[in-house]
Amino acid sequence: MFNRSEIMKDAHRSAKHMMQTAGWAQYGYRYVFQYALGCAWRRAKVAALTEQQRQIAAVKSEIANLEYLPLRQNAAARRSALQNKLSTLAA
Repeated sequence: MFNRSEIMKDAHRSAKHMMQTAGWAQYGYRYVFQYALGCAWRRAKVAALTEQQRQIAAVKSEIANLEYLPLRQNAAARRSALQNKLSTLAA
């Protein structure tokens, strides 16, 4: 399971660092901490994944991002290749 104490410490560290960098102090500590806590949880969840699960997540993310290609680019071939890769990873 996840070590919540370490996640909170990581979030506070990140929020403190973000407050000291340019541009973040204007939002206030609550907002910055909220953002940092979300990032800390995402980092913890990614760290808990196996290498195969990370690869599957990366391929799924790439497939989802194909929707945002310019209209001149044909995404069908790339989508097909990624789906084939996904099916081989899942097997």
